[in-house]
Amino acid sequence: MLKEHLLAAEQILTWNPPAEEVSEERGIDPTTLDGIVLDELDEEVRLGPSWEISTSVKGFVGPCYHVSEHRSNVRYRFGELAAGKWQLRLRSSPHDNRCPRVAVQVTALGSHKIIAWKIIDQRSAGNEDRWHDVSEFTLTQPRDILVALYRISPQGFMIADAVQMLPLRD
Repeated sequence: MLKEHLLAAEQILTWNPPAEEVSEERGIDPTTLDGIVLDELDEEVRLGPSWEISTSVKGFVGPCYHVSEHRSNVRYRFGELAAGKWQLRLRSSPHDNRCPRVAVQVTALGSHKIIAWKIIDQRSAGNEDRWHDVSEFTLTQPRDILVALYRISPQGFMIADAVQMLPLRD
């Protein structure tokens, strides 16, 4: 009842501070990581509606991460990746209140070919470095790559943080 009253009075119920106001002291500097790293604040990334900034669980990349308890999505666009073998990894700050089913879809733009599709449990920490290994794939020619995350479970908070492309040797 209070929420409806406040909304009717055009009150703001959540506040998302500008990125420059979020503390960087706990985040991992993305420039210190291997490969190509896109953080959710980068211009190549598009957050869907209903995201809020958070820094409550340490181990995130950049000054913050984004969290949503609604039907959410985020898209990371990697500019032209060279032909060769690549590994895609996803960062999310693990916690019991995270979404257990986040779909990750990797598409080669231009061909519209789905390269990989995987469901990630964001409650878990991933590997020993706290990255979720999504896929290894080979590009036969240079391609732009789109990595899209979709919430497919109504439970928990979905996290948007960094994704990492690592070149692999054959």
